[in-house]
Amino acid sequence: MKPLSTDAIATLDLLAYLYLRYGQAQRACIYLKFLTDLCPKSARLHRSYATALLMNGATEEALRFASLSLELAASPFDRAVAHLIRCFVFHKLGRSLEAEVSSAQFILERRDM
Repeated sequence: MKPLSTDAIATLDLLAYLYLRYGQAQRACIYLKFLTDLCPKSARLHRSYATALLMNGATEEALRFASLSLELAASPFDRAVAHLIRCFVFHKLGRSLEAEVSSAQFILERRDM
């Protein structure tokens, strides 16, 4: 199978975004899972997938991908957004102390931007 071009990957990413934007999280998850498998070192795609999973009710899996996004993050912006998503996930899981820590880490990373 021929590898996908950068344009094809961007198109699938845009389609996933549109599905998320219009409340179709389950469909977005299909595209984003494919894209994270295709681009396993992309912090942004892992972040998007975590968001789609959270919106689709797969909270534990969302935490796993938000954490992967944090591990892959290379910039303060990437780390800040990963911390923010983890904060939402922890809140949804009822883990308020961890949500508070993630929120504080988000604020610290934002300061470095």
